[in-house]
Amino acid sequence: MGNIEFKTPFNIEELIYCLKEVDENTFLLSGGTDLVIKLRNQNISKAKLIDMSKIEELNYIKVEEGYIKIGANATFSKISDNEIIRKHANAIYEVASQVGSTQIRNIARMAGNIANASPGGDSIPALECMEAKVKILNSKGEYTLKTIPEIVVGIGKNTLEKDEAIIEILIPHLSEEYRSAFGKYGISSRTTVIIANISVSMIVKYDKEKNLIKDAKVVLGAAAPVMYHAIEAEKFLVNKTPSNKLGEEFGEILQQHVKESIKGVKIFECKIDAVKGLGMSVYDRIFKDVL
Repeated sequence: MGNIEFKTPFNIEELIYCLKEVDENTFLLSGGTDLVIKLRNQNISKAKLIDMSKIEELNYIKVEEGYIKIGANATFSKISDNEIIRKHANAIYEVASQVGSTQIRNIARMAGNIANASPGGDSIPALECMEAKVKILNSKGEYTLKTIPEIVVGIGKNTLEKDEAIIEILIPHLSEEYRSAFGKYGISSRTTVIIANISVSMIVKYDKEKNLIKDAKVVLGAAAPVMYHAIEAEKFLVNKTPSNKLGEEFGEILQQHVKESIKGVKIFECKIDAVKGLGMSVYDRIFKDVL
């Protein structure tokens, strides 16, 4: 890959110092699973890499101030092993469990998945569905909070400045009346690696006593250049009682969303058929104790 210069900060103070020296050839990495491919594909021969993976103070998962906070250096394996996430943010647990291969999950981080802004990035639609926020640090030592749509704006495009780094993801710590799930349909590029061809992220507020869905959010990934809310599907579920028939109708509405988003592009027509079964599967897992 030519002339590659590495800088490895070991704490936030050193990271800020590195951010002050960035230029147009500077890239941040933690796991680096996406960046290595990008450097090769774009034939980049000269680059400065800031390797954040040694900043141990960013390797955490904790509950604080009403949020589940995930440090930028927490791997997908660490996330998938966390019982708090499994219980209170199941969609994120399912994302982390399905990302790449075991080897990739042991290296890759969610912060990098966000910054890479791939339409097939598993965590992006799930985080938006959960109304997550992203904490960003700049070269002046200033912190800002942004939503996923404020960061991910196109295929491989984000709004991060060169001197900014994602340092934390904040997911609302929800009560047990909220249920969530994630599913994807795709192709295997290696034995156990499925790259999302389309994904469905879903969270509902379910009143078990009244057996009613009080609120719902559904986000589709890889159905368009950026993830988006399936608004008609969200509206359809509210104030309904879960049933197998409701799940099938939900899947059909998702089909209409995808049909509209691809607008007759034949190469993507497989997504239309796939999303119905995928949506029903996600729905069934959310209401597995009810149906």
